[in-house]
Formats: sequence, structure tokens, C-alpha cells
Amino acid sequence: HPEVTVQSASIDRAHYQTLFTQDGLAVTTARFTVRNNRKQFLRVRLPEGAEVWSATVAGRPEKPAISAAPSDASGGTERPEILIKVINSIDGFPVELVYATPLPEMGGLGRVRAHLPQPDMIVTATRWDVYLPKSFRYGNPDTNMNLAALTEVVTPEMLREKFEGFDESVLAQQPNHPLRIE
Repeated sequence: HPEVTVQSASIDRAHYQTLFTQDGLAVTTARFTVRNNRKQFLRVRLPEGAEVWSATVAGRPEKPAISAAPSDASGGTERPEILIKVINSIDGFPVELVYATPLPEMGGLGRVRAHLPQPDMIVTATRWDVYLPKSFRYGNPDTNMNLAALTEVVTPEMLREKFEGFDESVLAQQPNHPLRIE
């Protein structure tokens, strides 16, 4: 009998946290719980213009590589993918990727736009915590995800725990409201 193809890797949980700054930077931490039987790399397509700051696999630093940009259906090229070497384990292990995406500076009127990265593995559950500057008023988000909660103001100390290594001067001016989306 012919064998049936099965998933060789999956992401049980993807948890994203994005901090938006008034001066036009979105810093995202992507935490994945990965199960892998056969794949050598986790491929992640990042948002346009994103710069990788760090990557870890099972708590150990990993240096990601960049794949060649494949052609899309219209004959152009797609955004390149980041390749993160992963371990083989049927037990879930953590993969963390931190990257920054430049955005227009925030002003009195306008929109904040952001996109999540696209991993090449099936994702069972996704959560996205969005941190926005307190000094602006915001309307309801336009998203294809479910809005889970709008919570209280987050202090710089709370942010420091979530975004270790981020510039202290930026954190000091960013008491934010997290927006939870699942």
C-alpha cells in the first residue's frame, strides 16, 4: 500500500508581541513552540523591510540564514525567507525570533499597519499582543483575528521584562495599552 504523507513539523503555539514606537519602529518578538520530526529549518517570511535582531532555538542562540527569493506567480520575486536551524524533537521546544520593522512616524491622524511573519509550518494557535503608545486615541482594529482583550496601561518595567535589551530611552516614553488578538 502507498504511504500517506503526514506533517513532519508543526508549531503548537505562536505568540507574538509587537511594540510600536512613536518614532516609527515596530519591534516584534515571535515565540514558537515547535515539534519537528524531519525538517532541517524553520522558514519564516518576515514583513517587508524587517531586520532580524536575534534568534534562539531551545534557549541557545542561532544565526539565521536568508534563502534566495523565489519567483511568485506573476513573474516577480517574493520576499526572502529567514531560515532558522531547528532540532528534531517530538516534544515541543521553543524558537524565538526578534525583529524590527520600520514604519512611518506616528502622528495625530493616520493608521498603524502591521503584519505577522509567515512560518512554513502549520500553526495550531496564535496570539498577538500589540503595545501602542498611550498618547494617541485608537479605533477598533481591522483584523482577520479575534480580539481577545484590551487591557490596562503597561508600565515601562513590565515592558522591560518582555523586551529585554531594547533601548531604555524608548521604553521610558512608552506606557502602552496592550491589545490582545488571537
